[in-house]
Amino acid sequence: MTEATDGDKDLAKTIIEEDLEKVKKDGPVKLSKFNAGSSFFALFVIMMIRVTANWQQKSIGYFYGFKGSGLQANNPAFELATFYPELESYYGLLCGLCYTLPYALSGLYMGALSK
Repeated sequence: MTEATDGDKDLAKTIIEEDLEKVKKDGPVKLSKFNAGSSFFALFVIMMIRVTANWQQKSIGYFYGFKGSGLQANNPAFELATFYPELESYYGLLCGLCYTLPYALSGLYMGALSK
């Protein structure tokens, strides 16, 4: 390893002196207390976002693929694919990007709130 030069030592000494001056002037740094309640609440919200996002992704596939039987066969009230024929061209976008984007952004936001 290389030895610290006199310039490095002077710089370190200057930084330490500046920090000491700041502490003398402003007082010690006050740390915020850890609030377990808000952290657990944020964790709960993150978990609920994950649960609802999972339900959303699974239910769209189920509703799209549902085929009615008997009187419900080919009835647009019971079959999304029949009621929305253009859904076939947008299905990948709906289950991919439209599912992932809100989930990812809300997860990042709630993760930042939990800190």
